[in-house]
Amino acid sequence: MAKSDIITRSAYLTVRGKTSDRFLFSGKIDKEKMPQAFFFYLIEVLCPWFPSTKVPKTITKTIDNYEINDPNKPLEELFEDIIVKINESLGSLAQSGEKDWIGNLNAVIGLATHEEILLAQTGSVSGHIYRNGKISTITERPSLHEPPSSKQAFSNVISGSVSEGDRIILGTNELYNHLSLDRLRKMSANGTAKTIINELYLYFRRLKVTNLNAISIEIINLKEASNQTLDDLPEQFYLDDPIDTPLKKFRRNITPYQDKIVKQTASSYRWTKENTGRLISSFQQSWHDKYGPKSHELISKGKKRAEKISDNISPAIKPIAHKAASKISDSSALNTIKQHTTSGYRSLISQIVGKTSPAVQAILNRIGSFVRSLPKPQNRKYIYATLIAILVLGVYLKIHNKSTAQQQMIQENTLAKSYDEARVLFNAAKEDVALGKTGGVEKMYQAMETAQKSLEYAPTKDSSAQLVKEIQLSLDNLTATERVYASSPATALGNNIKKFTLFSSEILGIGDNGKIYSTHTQDWDSRLVASIGKEYGTAVDLTNSHNTNKVFIYTDKNKVLLYDPLTSTFSEVATEDEQGIWKNANAIGSYSTNIYLLDASENQIWKYSDHKPTYSKASAYTTSRKPSLSNAIDLAVDGDIYVLHSDTAVTKFTRGTHETTFSLKPLPVPNIQIEQPTSIFTNSDTPYLYIFDNKQNRIVKFSKTGEFINQYTLDGAQIHDFVVNSKLQKLWILSDGNIFEVNI
Repeated sequence: MAKSDIITRSAYLTVRGKTSDRFLFSGKIDKEKMPQAFFFYLIEVLCPWFPSTKVPKTITKTIDNYEINDPNKPLEELFEDIIVKINESLGSLAQSGEKDWIGNLNAVIGLATHEEILLAQTGSVSGHIYRNGKISTITERPSLHEPPSSKQAFSNVISGSVSEGDRIILGTNELYNHLSLDRLRKMSANGTAKTIINELYLYFRRLKVTNLNAISIEIINLKEASNQTLDDLPEQFYLDDPIDTPLKKFRRNITPYQDKIVKQTASSYRWTKENTGRLISSFQQSWHDKYGPKSHELISKGKKRAEKISDNISPAIKPIAHKAASKISDSSALNTIKQHTTSGYRSLISQIVGKTSPAVQAILNRIGSFVRSLPKPQNRKYIYATLIAILVLGVYLKIHNKSTAQQQMIQENTLAKSYDEARVLFNAAKEDVALGKTGGVEKMYQAMETAQKSLEYAPTKDSSAQLVKEIQLSLDNLTATERVYASSPATALGNNIKKFTLFSSEILGIGDNGKIYSTHTQDWDSRLVASIGKEYGTAVDLTNSHNTNKVFIYTDKNKVLLYDPLTSTFSEVATEDEQGIWKNANAIGSYSTNIYLLDASENQIWKYSDHKPTYSKASAYTTSRKPSLSNAIDLAVDGDIYVLHSDTAVTKFTRGTHETTFSLKPLPVPNIQIEQPTSIFTNSDTPYLYIFDNKQNRIVKFSKTGEFINQYTLDGAQIHDFVVNSKLQKLWILSDGNIFEVNI
């Protein structure tokens, strides 16, 4: 087959807006002087602040503005020139002060023809080619030892030949966190570029995953491409687009019929307008030609006969008849009748109109004039238009009512089948999981979604509720989730409690009003034990000190209070800093005799040493070579310090030095990452890290090397805080002032 009979097609998966922790872009760029080739790009920027959006625009604008002066120039040289210009543009962007993207950019830029693919990569992007039933990697892993650079963001160009039947898939790391290579291989075996991306789109929409993007490229011959009907599939798919609801589909389907009716109605109106006058004129002419003379003849004969009869009337009756006729024909008498009738009518109208305001009178006058003018020939078009509008409205209402009834019937039938479909899906999912097949977990989530829909159908509601529980139990086992039900709290600690801590076997909770409540884990007897005075401010965070057997409380007035649970008394802790003021802090932690304050505003962790009876001046705990702490929200101390960031990352420091090899590993699908981190917990007695994910309402347990262990969720209530005692193997969850106890 000739090379000219081979073409390259592509499709793209991305999002329109910004996700919670990254920007995502993918697409293609065509050049007029390169009709047989196109550029494509896949970009991920792990910086959810505004300047980062300039990076994708800088890359795409550089490609758009590149002038191809020599169409015969080798593609590899042309592509390398563009990459050099992109690197220069990104370097200029960094020199202007926007450097936050450095080290956070994962992207690939490519040039595709029917013979060759050229790629330039930066950061972590994975690409695979499907050929002859096998799938192979075509991208390179980034070097861990080479620091990121703004001047050489895209440093290496990869090129390779392609042939008919090849399928190429490029994606960010999140794509491969959800899909195995075996599943991608199966998708590529019989799929086209569009169908592969469409399958990914549907799969991730079901999982509600929007933090990834992907590109699919295929090499195909023209004959095969012409036999495929893919016009209904777009080239660009957006994971965050609104769902295509049945109402939207109905509107889209009814629009062609509506347009057809409008066109036919307009055509009918024009025909009626053109032919009505012609028909009336034709009728008048026909009457005049055929029936007019005969009518005149009949009228003339009738008149003569009437005169003859009149002449034969007796002399006695004739004067009386003539007298009556003269009275009736008298114009003054007729005028009198007419005047009486008209004056009575006008009097009635004036009485009605006189009682209305001038504005209403004006409106009524206009309406009256319009109604009186309707019978005129030049105004008949309004009557025709009104009749046509009524006809169209009637047709529309009939179609709408019929369609609504059909939709309701279809919806009811769908709900009636939902329970059986969910049961079949659930059984198939259990079998796939048992056999170790891929896609079993995803199929189980589909079963859950279908079972929840079947709850709306009254005849199967009870059976559906039981099925939902069965599926939930299986999913909890697969995702290592322990579910706590809010119907059985251990105790009610107090109102407005948002934070609490554990002191020995005693739980202390503090509310927004400064009141401190206490309960013992043995008898669960809750009581108010103390209250913070307004002069100290509102509590921001608190931590227990194993060394002093007391609790430190940091307030929004930059004060640290020491609470003694044994005596239920407060004392203010002094610092040797200027004016005795503690640094600003998001969170407080303690270890041994030291106090640590997390100060996101200063990008620092402050360390205070116990000098008795005061604490030392603040000293910087972290070294200068550290990641940004500007989005840090909490910390936990066990000798090392773990800092929790709002973007779900956790930074580990050992003696002030950043441990670059530490990171949290992915969680089980579908919620593979923490979405809204709120707090982190560990201490020297606890061998694990615990992180509270507020959005998913769960507490996730990790090893101290970042491996996922399991997770806890509260069913039926929102978690607000938690504490752990590893010696007692207990986890206590706070929700709306109630405490729930969990065995760990």
